[in-house]
Amino acid sequence: MRNGPIVPDPEVGDEELDRRKGAKRALVDALHAAEIRSVCDVGRTLHSPAVTLVLLSNGDDSTFFPDGMAVPDRSAASVLKHALHSISVEADIVAEAVGPEPALRVQLPTCDDASGLAQWIMDHLPAPHQAAHQLRTALTERGIEARGVHGTREAVTVGCLAVQDAALLSRILHKVRGVDPEPEDDWRAVEYLAARTGAILSAATGDVVMVLADPACSSCSRSRPHRLDVGDLTVPAAHRLIEAMGARGGPGSPRPG
Repeated sequence: MRNGPIVPDPEVGDEELDRRKGAKRALVDALHAAEIRSVCDVGRTLHSPAVTLVLLSNGDDSTFFPDGMAVPDRSAASVLKHALHSISVEADIVAEAVGPEPALRVQLPTCDDASGLAQWIMDHLPAPHQAAHQLRTALTERGIEARGVHGTREAVTVGCLAVQDAALLSRILHKVRGVDPEPEDDWRAVEYLAARTGAILSAATGDVVMVLADPACSSCSRSRPHRLDVGDLTVPAAHRLIEAMGARGGPGSPRPG
């Protein structure tokens, strides 16, 4: 008996492809808020999953998936599938390896399934990750680089700010003109800005916020800016900072605590 010709899976139309791309964007944004490393792609043929997601290990600084599941612990596959099924999100979830790293492959049949997973992640963000996401959004809305902001188990890490961003943040919070240190060797201006920024952040958050100067040396000033190293914030302090900035702060507007 001869097999018939293999019929290729037809590509989806432009409208469906746009829907799948939109669902992917929502999922990528949610995973970024949860600080989960992942690879995400859309299916381009009629019978392929709308979105396929691979959840990767975060290494020693492990980020926890909603409800305390470590990603990508093998036991998380069945737990995650059950949790999503309870909210009518269908997903094919298997544990696998990507190189030496464990991973979870999540295939979402429809755009609604992908959007449902994205919403579920956002609804279950741990408080520090939710606050970090809101603070990143608030800072970005004001033109301040916020890639160093992330959530830990108990706090919000702000990390380093370029002095220009720190001066802008000080102006936003304190309504005064910022100090722009000389680009090469004005370490005194950096020290002054660190002390002033620490005082302004402490007043805005109601907590003591440590800010240390990290001036660039004369030999490296052309490759990196002067920076300030901002200490960690409690979740309520991060919420108060967002409110003091007068920024929207992303989904789920924070309330001062």
